[in-house]
Order: sequence, then structure tokens, then C-alpha cells
Amino acid sequence: MDKNIDLSIITSCYREKDNLQSLWEALHPIIDSLNIEWEWILIDDGSPDETWEEIKKLSEKSEKIKGIRLTSNRGSHIALSAGIEHARGSWITKIPADAQDPPELIVDEWNNRDDVDIVWGIRKQHPGKGLESFFSDLYHKMFRRIVMPHFPKEVVDGFLISRRAAQWMLQSPRHNASIFGRLLELDLPSRNVYFEKRKRKKGVSGWTLEKKIKLVLDSLVSFSCRPLRLICVIGLFLMLCGVVSTITIGIFNDNTQASFWNMILTLVPLLGGLQMFLIGFLGEYVWRVFNTTQGGAAYYIRDCVGKVEKQNYQQENHDNN
Repeated sequence: MDKNIDLSIITSCYREKDNLQSLWEALHPIIDSLNIEWEWILIDDGSPDETWEEIKKLSEKSEKIKGIRLTSNRGSHIALSAGIEHARGSWITKIPADAQDPPELIVDEWNNRDDVDIVWGIRKQHPGKGLESFFSDLYHKMFRRIVMPHFPKEVVDGFLISRRAAQWMLQSPRHNASIFGRLLELDLPSRNVYFEKRKRKKGVSGWTLEKKIKLVLDSLVSFSCRPLRLICVIGLFLMLCGVVSTITIGIFNDNTQASFWNMILTLVPLLGGLQMFLIGFLGEYVWRVFNTTQGGAAYYIRDCVGKVEKQNYQQENHDNN
């Protein structure tokens, strides 16, 4: 019979073969000091390098280490969801493979879990500079203003969640949504702990500009209808502008065709481009509805190491305290 697992630690891995060994060496003595039963689930998110071979080597060192290999790159948020679905712990947390979040953060989260379902790991400061820091702050402000007013003002980068929070989150059919947004919309009792974000020492981050843009779109269209209402407001505003422009030309017509055609040549491309943009934005909603109704899985598993089983969160009832 399996021992009860107190804590499951999830790590999404994409091209992280050079970081996993050092992360394990830093992680296990710190978590062992808690004197709890724990497991470490590594999700290979379709890495093109030897990340999976490194995970298999690590799994031979300890029975605490499990590995799941996805068939293709699905993104870190889906990979984390896959880890949560297979986690056996009464509490679940994450740690990035690049070790930018210190293992000590997990200890702080664990010690602050009483009477709450979620402990958020909050950055004290952003490690990036210039445009990276600016756009990160802009994303969080936009998410808080447009999508979720109760979204933390600080940059959320980690979490410790109870079994109940995991169960409720996984009942949502949103495959493409931000995992932080899915947890925030539960509006469960929570607490914040703060940590210093470290710089990556090895490898190249797989968090590309394309994936960041996708996260922004997913965050906007998955949790709020406000962008749709904004489109209606923009359409109404442009319609009023057209009415005012027509009336103005009719009243103050100076019989100079040049000014009229200059205005036409300026407005037509502008309004045409804006229409295409808004239709494309509306299409993002339509695509997500279509993708959800198809009934396909968010991910497919190619291989596993260690004892990995998908958990039935709807029937299990664990003590969350």
C-alpha cells in the first residue's frame, strides 16, 4: 500500500537537461527537513533535447521522483495541470526547472498554509530590466483591471494549493487558460509569502515572446467578457465619429475635394485595419469555444517513469489542514 503523500512538487521542463540535477541536489535536503512524505513530479513538455533522459536518470536515484513525458510541447501551464492531475499529495506546489524560485519558498509556503487553501508565492522584485519588466508589469495591471479585480497587485509566480483547490480547478474545461487565473477565479482563502527571484544560471529559457503573447490572449478571453464589451464600445464610438464627420463636411464644405479625399484615404485603411483586428479578437473567443466542445484532451502522455497514476479528484476527500 502506498504511503500517504503530504506534498507533491510539480516541475514543468522544456530544454532543461542541464538544470535538473542541480535542482534535485538543492531541493531534497530542504524538503526532507520538513519531515513529511513528498513526491517530485517532472513533466517533460515535449523537449527536443535530452531532458527526458535526464529525468529517467534522476528517477533511479529516488522513488520520490516521477516523470511524465508529453507527446508535444503544450506550454508550461498545461504541463503544470498535467502534473496536478497526477499528484497524490494533500498539498501541491510547483518549482521551475531553472531554479529561479528558491526551494526555501516551498518551506515558507508550507509553514503558512493553515486556514487557507492557497498560498501565493509573490516576487519581491522583477529580475528583468527594461522592456521585460515593463511588459510584465503591464500584463499584471491589465489582468487586474480588465479580467479579475482581486488579482494581486504584486507579480504572482508560485503557489501551494490544497487538494480541494486542485479538485475545483481541474473541473474547469479551460485547456488553454492561465493556471493562476484558474486558481484565482475560485476565490478561496489565501495568503501571500514573498521571495527573491533568482537569475537563470544554465540553459536558455523556453518562455518565448510567442508564448507570452499567447498567455496574454488566453488571460483576456478565458476569464472575462469585458473585451467583447470593449469592442462594442469602440464600434459605437467609431459610428458616432462617422456621423459627426459627415455632418461637419456637410456644414463646412469649402468645395475643396482635396481635403475630402485626403480624409477618405486616411480613414478607410485605419477603419479597415481596426475592423480586421476586432474580428480577429472575436475569433479568439470562437476558437476557444470550438476547441472546448471538441472534447479532446489538453495533452497526451508519451511515456512515464516511476509510479504515476491519474488521480480521481472528484471522489477523494483529503484533509486540507
